[in-house]
Amino acid sequence: MNGRSPGPFANWLRRLSRRNRRIAQFLALGNRTSDTARKFKVSEGRVSQLRRELAESWRAFVGMSRRGRCLGCDLIVSLAFGPPCYHGTGRPDSCA
Repeated sequence: MNGRSPGPFANWLRRLSRRNRRIAQFLALGNRTSDTARKFKVSEGRVSQLRRELAESWRAFVGMSRRGRCLGCDLIVSLAFGPPCYHGTGRPDSCA
């Protein structure tokens, strides 16, 4: 243990089912839809659905709108799995 608290991504992952957590981690590493489907024995269509569901879940977790804007201050956050808008305070509610 290094004394640091886990980051937002780790906290979000803990909210997912074991299967979806493993899929999210696999996709976050840059793996392709076809490789993900093969590894987890689901269709490529289902992987695409899960990718959208996971992205929406992440955006809700960090307080981003569907268009990638912080819900508290309207700052544009460009990455689908981007950081929450903390404005340097370390608190997710700092810009609300």
